Amino acid sequence: MKLSIDKVAEAVQGVVVGGNDAPIVVSGVSIDSREDQTGKLFVALRGERVDGHSFVQAAFAAGAAAALVENDVSPEDLSVPAGAVIRVRSTHLALKDLAAYYIRILSVKVVGITGSAGKTTTKDIVASVLSQKYSTLKTEGNFNNEIGLPLTVFRLQPHHEYAVMEMGMNHAGEIDRLSAIAPPDIAIITNIGMAHVENLGSREGIFAAKSEIFNHMKPGGTAVLNGDDDKLITLQGKLPRICYFGTGQHNNVRASTVAVDGLVSVSCMVKIGDTPSFSLSANLPGKHIAMNALAAAAVGHLAGLTPQQIQAGVAEFTPTKMRLDISEHNGLTIINDTYNASPDSMKASLDILAGAKGRKVCILGDMLELGSYSQQLHIDVATYACAKELDVVVLVGEQFAHGHKAVKANCDARYFVDQKSCLKYIGEIVKPGDVVLVKASRGMGFEQTVKFLRGDA
Repeated sequence: MKLSIDKVAEAVQGVVVGGNDAPIVVSGVSIDSREDQTGKLFVALRGERVDGHSFVQAAFAAGAAAALVENDVSPEDLSVPAGAVIRVRSTHLALKDLAAYYIRILSVKVVGITGSAGKTTTKDIVASVLSQKYSTLKTEGNFNNEIGLPLTVFRLQPHHEYAVMEMGMNHAGEIDRLSAIAPPDIAIITNIGMAHVENLGSREGIFAAKSEIFNHMKPGGTAVLNGDDDKLITLQGKLPRICYFGTGQHNNVRASTVAVDGLVSVSCMVKIGDTPSFSLSANLPGKHIAMNALAAAAVGHLAGLTPQQIQAGVAEFTPTKMRLDISEHNGLTIINDTYNASPDSMKASLDILAGAKGRKVCILGDMLELGSYSQQLHIDVATYACAKELDVVVLVGEQFAHGHKAVKANCDARYFVDQKSCLKYIGEIVKPGDVVLVKASRGMGFEQTVKFLRGDA
C-alpha cells in the first residue's frame, strides 16, 4: 500500500490539518498503537471502552506517518506533527471509505462469502483452491465485520489476483455495507439457517439480510448458491448469473456418493455441467464439509481451474483454529468446534461425532442470539443429540436447561448451569479412550473446556 496523505484525505472526504512541505506517503493502516506503526496511517476509532484518540501520540512515537482523527480533535491537543493529521466526521466511516477506495484501484477479483453456517470453512477451502493458480488473500480469523473486513482489504498488495472475503453479520444492513466496501465478482451464500434470528425476526428476515450481498455485486458477477436450500433455490431467475451447488440433480455443481471416513475425511464425486465427473476429498470429516468443497469447486470452475487444480486445493486446505480441530490429549480424542455455534452447525458436528469409533461424549453450551426461538431450538438440538445414541450428552447453560428437561428420560443427559460447574464434574463423565465433542457459541468461552480436557488449564 502506497498512498499519499492527500489521496487518503480525498478518499475519506477529510481535511489535512496544518501544512507540511514534505510529501507524506502511508504504507499501511493500523487501529492498534501496540502494533508496528512504521509508515502507517493510524486510525483513531472510538469504541465502547477505549478511545483511539488517546493513543495517537503513541502511534506517532512508534513511527506512524499520519493519523485519522475526528473533527472535534486538533493536532495541538494531541501534540503531533501538523500536516500529518486528517480530520473526518467519523473515523469508523473513513476506515470503510478508504478500504473501498483502495480495493477499487487494485486489479483484484473479490469472492464474498456469507451464510448461516459454514462461512469460515468455505472461505478456507475456496482460498486453497484459488491459490492453486492465482495469488490469493483471504480473511484471517474473525476479521469479517465492518472493522475486520477493511483491515483485510489493506493487506492486499498489487500482486494479489483474488481476495476471498468472509462477510459476517447479526443485523440487517451489515452485509450491504460490507459488500459495498468489497463488491464481489463472485458472491457465495452457504445456507439460510436460524443464526442471529433474535435480531432478524425470522428465517425470512435472515434470508433477506444475507441476500444483501448481491446489492453491490459487480456487473457480470455470479452468485454461487446452495441449491439444496429451500430459500436460496427461490432466487432462480431473479439474479443474472447463478451457479447452484449441492446434491440434487438440478444443481450446476453436484455431488454424489458422499462418504465420510470416521474422523478422518470426507469424499465425493463431483460433476460440473456436462464435464466428466471427478473426485474430491477433504482431510476433515462431515457431509457439510463436502458442501463447502462443492462451493469451492464452483468458484474454481468459474475462475478457470482444472479439475486437478480443484482437487489439489480441496485436499490441501487447512481449517481455521477451533473449527473441527481434532487432536488427541490425555487419552482423549477431542473435537474442538468452539469457534461458534448455531442449530445447523451443532447438528452437523453431532453427525461427525456419531460416526466416530469408541465411547462418544458431547459437551454442548448455549447457542446465543436466538431470541424467542431459543427454547425450542435448544430442545431440538438436545433431541437430535439424544437420537444419535451417544454415550453421554452434556448440556451446559441456561437455555439448554429446556433441552435437558425434554430429553433426560430418553438418554444419558447431564445438565450444568454453567461451564464452571461442568468442569467440576467432567472428570467423572469423560473416560480415557473417549471421543469428546466440545461446541458452543463463541460468547460461552468453551475453549476453556478444551484446555481443561487437554490438561492445559
